[in-house]
Amino acid sequence: MSNSSLQSLMKQIDSVAKANDEIIKQIDIAKNSNNRLDILQYVISQQQDYTKLILTVQEVKRQKYVKQVIDQWHQPIELIAIQDIFNDRLNYRCIHFNDLAQLNKAMFIVVQKYKLFGDTDESKQEVEKFLFNFQSIHDNGLKQIQKQLDAPKSDLEDLKKKIDDINYQIENMANSTQNITFQLKQV
Repeated sequence: MSNSSLQSLMKQIDSVAKANDEIIKQIDIAKNSNNRLDILQYVISQQQDYTKLILTVQEVKRQKYVKQVIDQWHQPIELIAIQDIFNDRLNYRCIHFNDLAQLNKAMFIVVQKYKLFGDTDESKQEVEKFLFNFQSIHDNGLKQIQKQLDAPKSDLEDLKKKIDDINYQIENMANSTQNITFQLKQV
């Protein structure tokens, strides 16, 4: 446990919860727009040469609606299930964006009740768990969704280098062993 006072912990929670609220508002605005996002996908294929196995990679750009990207975000995040002493029935299973938004709002209401206990070690221990959860919602949930809404960064050059390395290794293997043949198979 840290040596922070309850007031200090509450200020930290207030700051993170408000930052989360701002991101939630931005994501909601984006979700309710009819905008589309560019999505990059990569296709690795083999050239039609029966004497050699040569792989190539291509970047394919397609579009998805922002709402689709947000609704399809599905990633459980690590949260601490805090003892429900106020009988608020918080659901700490956050998998989708709406779960994150609801829990952020509900936790903020509940954590305020801990002020009633004063600056005790027990209240600070529980409030630190809330702080962890707010930060986890921020870092492992909302920021990840927000990152998906940014313009995509191409990984094509990096993938080409890796494919070239694989092709080089395959060619070396084929040159060192005379009895290798390649068959094209559809995956």
